[in-house]
Amino acid sequence: MKTNKKILFSVFTEYHFLLALDIIHDYFLNEEYNVYLLLIENGNNRLDAVNFERDVKNIQFQKLDMREEIRPALDELLSNTFEQLFIFHEYHIVNSYLKHKINKGCVVSLVEDGTAIYQSINKSAYPSRIQATLKNILIAREKGILHWGIELVNNAHGQSKKIHEIWLTHQEMFGHSVKKNIRFAKINLLSSTEKIKFIKSFFKQPDEKIDAKAMIYIGRVSYGKQYLDEEISFLQSYFAQSGLKKLYIKPHPLSPQSQIEEYEKRLSVSLIHSRVPAELLIADLKDCELLAMDSTSLYFFNERCNYKVLYPFFQQKLVYPLWRTIPFPGHVKYFSHG
Repeated sequence: MKTNKKILFSVFTEYHFLLALDIIHDYFLNEEYNVYLLLIENGNNRLDAVNFERDVKNIQFQKLDMREEIRPALDELLSNTFEQLFIFHEYHIVNSYLKHKINKGCVVSLVEDGTAIYQSINKSAYPSRIQATLKNILIAREKGILHWGIELVNNAHGQSKKIHEIWLTHQEMFGHSVKKNIRFAKINLLSSTEKIKFIKSFFKQPDEKIDAKAMIYIGRVSYGKQYLDEEISFLQSYFAQSGLKKLYIKPHPLSPQSQIEEYEKRLSVSLIHSRVPAELLIADLKDCELLAMDSTSLYFFNERCNYKVLYPFFQQKLVYPLWRTIPFPGHVKYFSHG
């Protein structure tokens, strides 16, 4: 009797879940495969927007709560023989354990985790990298999954010795040097109406409906009071000049409540509280202007909208890190004053 090939995805966020479903739809949605989605709940990443009632024959959910004992569940999962492992955080202790313990012959694939995989960091950052590595060792020991394969955290992605492939939405923007034998694969993100419908069915539907001819700002976690003041001041003046009907803000899932309260207090704005990935909301928009400080959501192109990224302008104001450079695809314009 023929045994189905087993595929494992290690998922931490709704955005990871979106990309996993996109890859599954294009490559593994047939009877030849059994797909395991390891959904890892960790701190604020609760995967609240996921519709766990969605049932697909060859897709299996498995939750892993980092606040509880994790070794038995991981070892039981690893008793399977996998054809391919997809991870998003190459140095996270769970993914490090999976890479180290998974069966020989399994292809380990790193999937982009937002803009981080593309950005250039103009400093070696050895102290913070060593600190992050030591933290990983301590947490791994606490969780009972310490092993000799834990690697030094790198400030560029795709550097782990155990990575065989890198999956990207925009390979042309990937500028890091990697080992010679590494392969690249393309993610055709939300490339059809049928695929969008399929992926949406795995998420709880958002309560908010976004009007046409609106401005939508995809937020990020604040860098502090000066940053937040500049951000709000910019949104006030730019929206007033835009001629658009309404301003929406989709805060970053990790934005503190104090930041969200400042938006509500100082701006005439509608907040999008849903944790459904912004890309799925953008897919439905028409005649809107999309703004983001540095969000990967701008990588997805809806030809009915205009796109602008703001971080270079805020670097000029010295409230955004100068050592960070993030590329964006051609449909995104870099905002410049005037």
